[in-house]
Amino acid sequence: MSESKPQWKNWGDHPLVVLISVITGIIAIVIFVRDKNGPETPTPPAPPAPSIVGVWEQYVKDADGKFIYVGKFVVSQQNGRYSMGAEQWADPAKTVRSVSLYDVAYDGQWWTFRSDWENGRKALFRLRKISDTIFEGEALVNDQRRESNRWMRAE
Repeated sequence: MSESKPQWKNWGDHPLVVLISVITGIIAIVIFVRDKNGPETPTPPAPPAPSIVGVWEQYVKDADGKFIYVGKFVVSQQNGRYSMGAEQWADPAKTVRSVSLYDVAYDGQWWTFRSDWENGRKALFRLRKISDTIFEGEALVNDQRRESNRWMRAE
């Protein structure tokens, strides 16, 4: 008896051709879905907050609501710790001078520090970032607001 081979009327009916067509279709779908969502791009790390290191001018609001110049201060950082010191003072008759500045901290939004004044009082400064070159806030003496402050980068 002679063995009969299956006869296909056209190549599209051949099982191998059907299998190749299905695999090609699946690959096309996978490529389309991947391209539609776009390639994955890594998210870059957030840039570090600009530092407060540098020279700053302090202004205090007077009774008329105008900011008057108090002095110039230098902020430095060593081993991750900030420190401050006065570089220049305005008229001493109009301002209270800081004897020491300490507990300086900056978190990218708030700049805080403590100040011992020449009259024996102690103040806590809380300054909020307005821009990379301007901070505004207040000096608190005995937890009471004493004066409005504006600090502007000098250099």
